[in-house]
Amino acid sequence: MRSKTEDLFQDQSLYRMSLNEIRSEKLSLVLLYFTFITGVVFLISDYQSSGFLSTQFLTQFVSVSIYSIWFLFDQVFFRNKVKGKHRIYFLIFMALVHLPNRYLVFDSVFSPPLLWYLIVPCLSTYFLNGRFATGIQAFIFFQVFCLVIIIKTESYDPFVMKEFSSLEINGLFGWFFLSFIFVFFFNKIESYRIKYEKMLIRRIQEDVNTARLSSLGEMAGSIAHEINNPLQVIKGNLEIISRLTDKENLDERETGRLQKSLLQSKKTVDRISYMTSTMLTLGKRNGEEEQPITNFEDSFETAWTFVESKLEEYNISFAVDKNLLHLKVRAHPTKLGQVLINLFSNSIYATQVLGERRIWIEGEQKKDRLYLYFRDSGKGIEDSIADRMFQPFFSTKPDGYGTGFGLAICRTLLLSMGGDIKYVRDDSNTCFCLEIPLGSV
Repeated sequence: MRSKTEDLFQDQSLYRMSLNEIRSEKLSLVLLYFTFITGVVFLISDYQSSGFLSTQFLTQFVSVSIYSIWFLFDQVFFRNKVKGKHRIYFLIFMALVHLPNRYLVFDSVFSPPLLWYLIVPCLSTYFLNGRFATGIQAFIFFQVFCLVIIIKTESYDPFVMKEFSSLEINGLFGWFFLSFIFVFFFNKIESYRIKYEKMLIRRIQEDVNTARLSSLGEMAGSIAHEINNPLQVIKGNLEIISRLTDKENLDERETGRLQKSLLQSKKTVDRISYMTSTMLTLGKRNGEEEQPITNFEDSFETAWTFVESKLEEYNISFAVDKNLLHLKVRAHPTKLGQVLINLFSNSIYATQVLGERRIWIEGEQKKDRLYLYFRDSGKGIEDSIADRMFQPFFSTKPDGYGTGFGLAICRTLLLSMGGDIKYVRDDSNTCFCLEIPLGSV
């Protein structure tokens, strides 16, 4: 079950699918069905009251026919490809064309279509934007004004109009004022809602980056250990080099020892450099970019740099299918590495108190996808937790041990690369399936 907050985490910037677009997709279809059914009901009513050849029936028949064509276009030929806003534009167009005809058929200043002229601008505000709604409202005012003139005109040559009763004048002015008030306040409500959504988006984005840095902070002990050991190696090599260079003439054995110490120091410095650059990359915000084709091994090495010492510390055995390391995937190695780091972190925390402490990674290829199974020796996750664990802010760890963003970030990063992550419920152990696009098939 996915929350609206989780839906904000759909693209690299986390927010491409806004709440307004989600609402437009679902409610526009409901509104389309409702309007179509209403049109059919009125068509039957017009036939029963006026017959086939009446203007009232023919105008309704034409509209229902256009709706039927749109339904074929929307629900049959281009199913799931028609956007919600396109349906709204279609409904507004039909209202602006069909309702004036119905207005004239009733031949009254106060006809039933007048209610739709109150509703349409509000729908425009709700589904589109306030500026468009204001334009629609002005156009409808002009339409109603022209229709009332036509209805009240007795003769065009000479031009003679029926008199307006005080009830008609007061009613029309009241309707115009009511429509203005409705749209004005609806625009205000929508503007505040949009401001709130933007504020929520900024807050979530800040929390995500804070969580990312917090995750790095949790690994600070491991990083200090990993860097301290190489520094001790370099320090020892420098002492050896210092003693050897004090001699004037070095024999072949001493020269070889000097070269070995220099080479070992260089490799150690490269290891520290790789580790620190990886930390800096993980701490940066990801910009939208095309996903490169890289070996899965690059991402695995990024994660392994940070988790190796933790696995040793808690005596957790680890295995990975070696064939996976040479597969080419369409993913950013650092982003995918961060996903693996988060999964490793969760598994280490969960298995460190178990009798059997084991983590292993397996995978399979299906067409253009790599399905990576990340398992640990845990016995699974309760359904009540599994339903919520991909939601941001949700964590089962005590305060100070978790941020509530780990799995949400995993899903965000994988979705941004065209993949996904799911919890495998029917596995005997705790298992997550990562779907990753392959670089080549």
